[in-house]
Amino acid sequence: MNHAPVKSLLDGNLAKRPVQTRVVNQGNTNTLMVGKEKWNILNESTLGLGTFVTQDSGALIKPNRLVAILTARTQSGPAIGVIRNNKQMSGAKLKIGIELLTENPQLAILKRFEVKKDRDVRAQHLANDDEHINTEFFGIHIPYLNTLNRSCSLILPKIEFLPNTFYEIHFKNKREIVKFDVISEQGDDWVSVTFPEELK
Repeated sequence: MNHAPVKSLLDGNLAKRPVQTRVVNQGNTNTLMVGKEKWNILNESTLGLGTFVTQDSGALIKPNRLVAILTARTQSGPAIGVIRNNKQMSGAKLKIGIELLTENPQLAILKRFEVKKDRDVRAQHLANDDEHINTEFFGIHIPYLNTLNRSCSLILPKIEFLPNTFYEIHFKNKREIVKFDVISEQGDDWVSVTFPEELK
């Protein structure tokens, strides 16, 4: 059976160098394929997995990096996970722990929304910045996880996030204007914010 590497859900918009992974069943052992390397999975559950990697290949593998994972449970597409820890082991190996955020990620389309206040004062500023304000980008919806009592969230590219800013969001044939105040979690190139109640 042929297995194709999983690409970034956002084609590189969310992560500049996404870790491409897949899982191949080999008897009773699952092997996580990263590029051309095979990583034996030490343990796996509905909440995540653990694996060993060589120290050389672990250069880009650090806590809070997002990864796309294809497992036997995710037939329709890649799951989204985040590396939570890496521990130095003997034999130039790293032990990696990956938390599974969702097996059913869904994309939302967003763009910054300019509230039309003080129009005259900011007219020139808006004219110069209008193209950037109206640029659409993708976010990833992470649904509520009952097991961990984790609220719904939305993962955005860090470069697109501005605190106390209004965004227009299109999700599941709904459109809402919402204001994001604070970040609940972040990595090098992504942030997580609370998912708007209006779109649930």
